[in-house]
Amino acid sequence: MSTTQFVVLLLVIITVVALYVFGTYQELTSLRDRLDKASAQLAALRKRRSEGALDDAQDVAELDNLIASTHQRYTDAVLKYNAYKQKRPTAWVANLTGHRAVVQLQD
Repeated sequence: MSTTQFVVLLLVIITVVALYVFGTYQELTSLRDRLDKASAQLAALRKRRSEGALDDAQDVAELDNLIASTHQRYTDAVLKYNAYKQKRPTAWVANLTGHRAVVQLQD
């Protein structure tokens, strides 16, 4: 294998790994956005309820369940992403692409 072929192969491997890492990161940001949206909806429902405009506690309970399940999926995705980034080749690519820091869970 010539040096040029080796470099091309190495670049292809790095690109594939970087795309996978970025895809996992995109999943995290998507889940975080969904969690923020559901939290905002819950806050709006609670405000309307306190004003007497909403008498159906079932809607609030359903939204609470939605937030809890989305938050759990987000937490699982963060843990999976952080574990994946610690693997040898992935950690190198993550460092090269600016994903050095471990993602922190936000409450």
